[in-house]
Amino acid sequence: MGSQSVTHTLYEDWQMRRQRLASAPASHPVAYRDIQLHVLDYLLDRYRESPEAAASARFLSPGATWFNHRAIVVHHHLGSGKVGGVKTAQEAQQRVSGIVKRISTEREGPSDMRIDTFGFDFSAPTERSLTPKQYVAVKNVLFLLRWRAEAHRAIDDAIRLGAELPRQAMEYLFACIHDESREDLEAVDLLSRCKNRSAVGYAVLAWRHRLETRGRDPVAELLREFFLRPHVREQAGDCIRAELAEKRAAVRMEAASILGDMADLADIGLLSDLLSLPPEADEDPRERNELIAVIRKIARMAT
Repeated sequence: MGSQSVTHTLYEDWQMRRQRLASAPASHPVAYRDIQLHVLDYLLDRYRESPEAAASARFLSPGATWFNHRAIVVHHHLGSGKVGGVKTAQEAQQRVSGIVKRISTEREGPSDMRIDTFGFDFSAPTERSLTPKQYVAVKNVLFLLRWRAEAHRAIDDAIRLGAELPRQAMEYLFACIHDESREDLEAVDLLSRCKNRSAVGYAVLAWRHRLETRGRDPVAELLREFFLRPHVREQAGDCIRAELAEKRAAVRMEAASILGDMADLADIGLLSDLLSLPPEADEDPRERNELIAVIRKIARMAT
């Protein structure tokens, strides 16, 4: 499962996948084989002359390799070319967690600014230099965070001035959203409007926790809307793809559902490889149907 140096178009990959399914050995029974063949036949017919099908396939067919765990599938596709191969599901799960961290912090990290706030000296990590007005706004954020007084308003003021927030403010917003005893929709709004690239990473972690503890509540719904915004969709996409290997079925199913609204034809390969897996003990009975529904939606098949 090393680096994928060979490139194919989506159309070529669909052809290879169809041949792979049609000739699957008896020692590797493929789950939902007939449904997958039906989808591939549809794709090969509908997109035969389409520019979309001429694009490079990101999630290539694994060829003669047959997977037995979702974490290995996700690692194989998201981690190719980044880290070495894996042999066990546990190792793959650890690598997937590392991939999420890399995706969220792949750009240059923030620099530290020393800001004196009324006699208190704070380190304010920011990703860009601040204008004088932004400096004052960030200074006010740090001061109010220390006393937990009107911090939301101060953060809103800094965002309106275009300032990137210090790490303390990002951690404060994350804590507000993470707290399952409350529904702090204003904190979600502030996190989604801030300029910090790390906002997506914080949002995904908070979204996962909300699903685990509260289900698809208003906070999780608002975070979902954030992931679908054009300016964060690409970064959020790989974070959400990584959640397809999460240990909790509710998170995996919601991640698949989100991909149905943000993904393109290239994702059908990744989702099909998950659908092909043998049954796993921690599956939700509805999980495979969710994958099928998302694949059909991305392929634009009639329901």
